[in-house]
Amino acid sequence: FAISCSVLIFETILLKFFSFKMMSSCAFLIVSIAFLGIGASGTYLYLKNGKILQKTNFSFLSNFSAAYVISVPLSVMLFASIPFSPHNSSVLPNVLFDCFYMVLFSIPFFLSGVCISYVLSLKEFPVGRTLFFDLIGAGLGCIFSVLFLRMLGAYGVLCLSMGLAYIAFTIFNSLSTEKSLKGSIAKLKVFLPIVLFFALLAYPHIMIRFYQFDIISTNREQHHFKIFKEDFHGIEATYWNPITRIDLSCEGKSDKYEYLFGLSEKFRNKNYTGRYILLDSGAATRQFRFDGNQTDKEFFGHFLFSIPYQLVDHIKDVLIIGPGGG
Repeated sequence: FAISCSVLIFETILLKFFSFKMMSSCAFLIVSIAFLGIGASGTYLYLKNGKILQKTNFSFLSNFSAAYVISVPLSVMLFASIPFSPHNSSVLPNVLFDCFYMVLFSIPFFLSGVCISYVLSLKEFPVGRTLFFDLIGAGLGCIFSVLFLRMLGAYGVLCLSMGLAYIAFTIFNSLSTEKSLKGSIAKLKVFLPIVLFFALLAYPHIMIRFYQFDIISTNREQHHFKIFKEDFHGIEATYWNPITRIDLSCEGKSDKYEYLFGLSEKFRNKNYTGRYILLDSGAATRQFRFDGNQTDKEFFGHFLFSIPYQLVDHIKDVLIIGPGGG
């Protein structure tokens, strides 16, 4: 139950990371990667069938569940920190890094798949009952991803995934009668996931402090991402939801077209203070600083995007339908 819930949370949250770093259309590669890893786990167990399926081996489950817990934060932090934008290079590096990402994320799915497939194959446990709890855990994993994403953010939800898997590891480890791994390796299995748990929580704050973004390359690095970092000095706040990731920049100025789009040429001769807003690093919009005095922004009377700034008295609730994307 715990492993299934954990791996579905992990799979769902990876969609958000792929949408940001690569393209939203590439995010569905995660489903294929999950099939690759879990399918490989079934093949592995089939080849080892005669050796490990003769009796319940909780030490085996303990080792693979611990490896899975460790692989979750390591794979995400490595993916986010690689300074490579897969769609801004030549064909060969694109292919190599796409393959690398597939192998990288297939590892956690392989490790979790070994645990799930092994338990399902045990004769001591009725397969119907085991499958029932497996499906319940998977369904709750999908629900938890949606419910907690806005509250905890993607990194917080990944820590929830780690916590569930660590509970499974603790149970397997307590039931294990074989103490083949002793000393420093046994302690590593217990304490390394805890260290990585806090490392994953701290990771986005450290990266934003030193690199202005927690994911240091995206699918739009030469356009929106570059403007966001250079002209607006990086992220002030990030908001996650099931649909998109929203990054709000610090306040700044820019003369780039992406920031001043919609303005006629005669109003582009000065820099206007405001904020840049990114949706999944691809779609962008902006918010000009406005204190209510329209004479300070003479272009408000000359372009369509000034509609949200037109204040109307005696109205409390307003729905603004934007005239453009973002």
